[in-house]
Amino acid sequence: MSKNTSSNDVEVALGVAIDGWRSSGRALKEELRELGLLAATAGARLEEIEIQQRSKPDPSTMIGSGKVKELAEKSKDFDLVIFNENLKPAQHDKLREKFPVKVIDRTDLILDIFAQRAHTKDAKMQVELAQLQHNLPRKRGWGWALTNPGAGIGTRGPGETKMTIKERDLRERIHQLETRLQSIRDKRRTQRKNRRGIPEISLVGYTNSGKTTLLNKFSDSEEREEDMLFATLDTKTRRVHLEGDRYFLLTDTVGFIQRMPPKLKDAFIATLEELDRAHCLLHVIDITGARLQEKMNTVTELLEELGVAERPIFKVFNKIDLASEGLVERYQKQFPDAYFVSARTGEGLTKLKESIYRYLLENKLIERPDYAKNLPLREMISQ
Repeated sequence: MSKNTSSNDVEVALGVAIDGWRSSGRALKEELRELGLLAATAGARLEEIEIQQRSKPDPSTMIGSGKVKELAEKSKDFDLVIFNENLKPAQHDKLREKFPVKVIDRTDLILDIFAQRAHTKDAKMQVELAQLQHNLPRKRGWGWALTNPGAGIGTRGPGETKMTIKERDLRERIHQLETRLQSIRDKRRTQRKNRRGIPEISLVGYTNSGKTTLLNKFSDSEEREEDMLFATLDTKTRRVHLEGDRYFLLTDTVGFIQRMPPKLKDAFIATLEELDRAHCLLHVIDITGARLQEKMNTVTELLEELGVAERPIFKVFNKIDLASEGLVERYQKQFPDAYFVSARTGEGLTKLKESIYRYLLENKLIERPDYAKNLPLREMISQ
């Protein structure tokens, strides 16, 4: 095996994971599968994974000096090394000194994906802030990355300029970004005030659960849909027509992921603040996904952190067109109050829309027009 064996500039990566400390067995297997998906999304191929048995991480290098020496030699055949854990600054600096290739952790990998996906000015600032805050404690800072554009995973940034940022300037840049993002928050609050009286519903869910497809189906919009992690970074709000002049606003939000980097979570608070205005939430769940309950718990935990977990939540199991009949029946029994839909084909969406309409009526967020007082909801709502 040799470096750069891919024909499309895909970086060849060596993964490193610990078994027996935080996760083990099946949980670790699924976690590493997700790491492979994250790597592929960022533009790398996780060629091989080294799993070390440890009861706790080594405080200096995460994996211990002996394993570092072994993997440093092995890494010469790869373009980069990806740690499944989030490395502390001192661990990261030490490993970079020992390895002859790039060393990144799970946070670096996710931030790199966000850097590639950030298209709007808001998203670019949010990602740049998260990258700066993540790299500030590290000895080499971030300036080195901006001087190597196109050097692969861990070196990309979505900032407005590609100038070298010296360490003494990092804090000033962070302050500038925080100030500008606060201004964006204030502007959004003003915009939300202008929506007063209009029912608002937000889509939440683990990344790649199909939220954008559901937004498109409900609102007849054409937002870009991609079968990949973190396809949506920016908040998108669309009008969903019910009947007559009745409608509600449906908002798509950034997908969640287990162990989402804290700095990234903080940076995207401006985006997720939209949830605070929502009258209710649609928790979209990929029924075909592995570790389904863990992913649901991840979403619930983040909603609790944001202070919106007590909001009415509709559980929406999506992608039933891709699931076996037995799998759908099993979850229907386990979650009798949930909704089972295919955002792609439209199956089950009428029932969901009826329930949303009923919720809005019962909570006096909208009123039925006089001519429709006695009509069944199914005849009232737009299909």
